Amino acid sequence: MNELTPFEQSIFKVWKEYGHTGNWEECSDAVAGIHESVEDIGYDVMQSCYDIAEYLESYINYEKYGRDLLLGGDYWSSENFYFRNFQ
Repeated sequence: MNELTPFEQSIFKVWKEYGHTGNWEECSDAVAGIHESVEDIGYDVMQSCYDIAEYLESYINYEKYGRDLLLGGDYWSSENFYFRNFQ
């Protein structure tokens, strides 16, 4: 494995602090991104998973969807890093 960049090290540190014991490859597979809010992760996941017609976008509550992703256990976050749970 190549040496991790400082940015990758910060992501890996957060992942390890959450209790994961895997390696960087497992961590990088789980990373869902860096987001400023639950609304941002909701938007990102919704856009990557669904083909949403532009005229429907104003009806979608991305903040609620993002919060549901976290509360449902599909994702978790720390320090604006968002990760997918693989269970």
